[in-house]
Amino acid sequence: MAKESKRLRTIIYVGSDKHYWMTIQQRFHKAYPETNFKFKTYHLQEPKKYQLLFLDIMKSNAKIIYVDISLDPETFIKLAQLIKRNYSTKHIPIVGLVEDEELLKVKQNPCFDFTHMKCGEYHDVVYDPYYLTFPKEAGEIKFATAKYKEQNRPDLEIY
Repeated sequence: MAKESKRLRTIIYVGSDKHYWMTIQQRFHKAYPETNFKFKTYHLQEPKKYQLLFLDIMKSNAKIIYVDISLDPETFIKLAQLIKRNYSTKHIPIVGLVEDEELLKVKQNPCFDFTHMKCGEYHDVVYDPYYLTFPKEAGEIKFATAKYKEQNRPDLEIY
């Protein structure tokens, strides 16, 4: 198998926030330029047909799934539950995306591996599920650190 095909990663977004999804795609390309991504977007026009969407997702060979639960939490949680209960898809990380902080508190659900607020911070939204799926490829996060001495305790250094 060619190296290029080994690095193909299909990532799915279920929702309708095109701007947010485009930003996430750009962040994946920037964070992992050596990886060939295939991004798929699904819009659920009729909530009662989420089972058909699940069948499409099963066939997609997705590595990560983002579900924007802001629009219809009840339906999209049912979809995420189907994905997590199915043997062939239960190990795919599912990221729940919300816009409202109250929804974040209420919709903590075991079918989501992560739940993120849709905001201007994108690093964790990309890194968390990628690290869960491909820990060796994701790399380590480098945090800024500071070293200082306590004014009243010159013998104490805090890192």
